Amino acid sequence: MTIPKPDTQTAPIELDKARQAEEKFSGFEVTQKRLARIIPEVRSGQWILNSINVLDVQKHSQRQILTCQLSYTEIPARRQHSISLVCKVDRKNSRQSEQAYNVLKCLWEAGFQPPSEFCVPRPFACCPEQGILLQSQAPGIMWADFLHAGGIRLERASGLVADWLTQLQISGVKASLREAEDYSALTLRNASRLKALFPGYAGRIEKIEARLLRDLPAPRLALVPSHGDFHPKNVFLELPRVTVIDFDTFGAREAAYDVGYGIALLYIMSFFRTGSFGAGERAGAAFWEAYRLSGKATWPRVVLQVARALLDNLHYTFYLMKNSRVELLPLWLDLVEAWLAASSPVVFEKYTGSFSHLIPFKPSKNLAKVIDLDLDYVKWEREA
Repeated sequence: MTIPKPDTQTAPIELDKARQAEEKFSGFEVTQKRLARIIPEVRSGQWILNSINVLDVQKHSQRQILTCQLSYTEIPARRQHSISLVCKVDRKNSRQSEQAYNVLKCLWEAGFQPPSEFCVPRPFACCPEQGILLQSQAPGIMWADFLHAGGIRLERASGLVADWLTQLQISGVKASLREAEDYSALTLRNASRLKALFPGYAGRIEKIEARLLRDLPAPRLALVPSHGDFHPKNVFLELPRVTVIDFDTFGAREAAYDVGYGIALLYIMSFFRTGSFGAGERAGAAFWEAYRLSGKATWPRVVLQVARALLDNLHYTFYLMKNSRVELLPLWLDLVEAWLAASSPVVFEKYTGSFSHLIPFKPSKNLAKVIDLDLDYVKWEREA
């Protein structure tokens, strides 16, 4: 396996990035020979592997994620091709890699592939013994990057994402119940930890906890295929195509689960990226408006799932990540309480246009790409 050598004329920052990638790669155990053994087309002789150029190696918790460019020759036509691949390695949870591969394969065969507008990465190979999952790289721009663009671009993108989720829920793809997903127990644990951490807000947290524990359990709800981690960084848009990644938590859940989780994470990412809930609120409104036309989730259940996801993220931010910005807590609790009191989508009008900049504004490096993508959307819309 080769790593492209940095150009000596490259700017110092780019050279540093190349060195960092090479240092990360030095400890990476996936070799060209090993990949050749697990790609079915290479193993069968349909492809001759020419090269694999490593573009990046990231570490997420106990998992390593390698992005690379693969060049191969197709036999017998002798045509050369180049594709972008993502190789995920999780040796401590190899069963999860196999499950994710099987989900991707099932969705791909069910039609979540080009030329459809609703896609998943193409699953190339899986090696359960080594915890390796090899898939195509999702094309386009993250949904999260549209939060910086705002306006009609953000609304159009959010509506297309809602259509993807609706398509998943009505696809009929087989999904199993997830083990160890007792949301009442998780809510109880998270609320207890937050109350101990912030005794001054214990009363407000306890009321939220009581409402969720009372209303979340609903044993007769119909279950649908569910992504399980449906947030703006797991969705990519190359208009009009939407590709969703990371199916490690795929399973059967109520329809409102992914809807509520997605809306909650729009608020959260909006706040940490722009300093306000406003962009996330606008995206959530457009997402819900598109989803409700054909989606299976009801508004009262979405309300509960938004509140549950927000409380979970409070626990993650302050208890697990030990964020010291205590002044953010009342704002977050205000948002949870507003949702639990929401009898209609009017709740989406609470923060729109409000940019308080309580945290430093974080500009998106992909903003120009988002604008270009919008021009592509207009062209596609006219042609349609």
